[in-house]
Amino acid sequence: MINKIGQDFNTIQKNTPICLNTEIIETRLNDYIEDNRRLEKQMKALHLIVQGMYQDLLDVQQEREHLELHRKVLCSPIPCSETCSTLYGGPNHCNKCDKPTCEGMIRDLYKKYRNLQDIYKAKGTEVLDLRIENEILKEKMKQIEESQRGMQNNTNFGKRQYC
Repeated sequence: MINKIGQDFNTIQKNTPICLNTEIIETRLNDYIEDNRRLEKQMKALHLIVQGMYQDLLDVQQEREHLELHRKVLCSPIPCSETCSTLYGGPNHCNKCDKPTCEGMIRDLYKKYRNLQDIYKAKGTEVLDLRIENEILKEKMKQIEESQRGMQNNTNFGKRQYC
């Protein structure tokens, strides 16, 4: 094959003048360079599109995993407790041992949330009451200390000091 290419090149050289050979070569080279640039631009554009599609795919997979995790958390069955089975003769007789629905679990979560809010509010008022009581006790301590200082000053005033 190398010989054939060499022969074709030799026949082209023999049949065409030298100036035409260089013109043909330059034209072909310029065409090749232009085609190469165009193909590189297309490859870069396709590469960017593929990267975008890949990132979109990763985002969708991550969102799917996230939603699947939330679905499992919200709708996972609650295991039957021992107190339930002993009180009612086994898990078949206990409503709590049945797989709860998502709506029931959400209702229970809202109830727990409301209870926690009430506990938080109660603790907040308790803390405020303790702070107020603490401030009152501080004021009383200051008054007692001042009265003790005043009494000490009065007792020292009546005594004579000898040098």
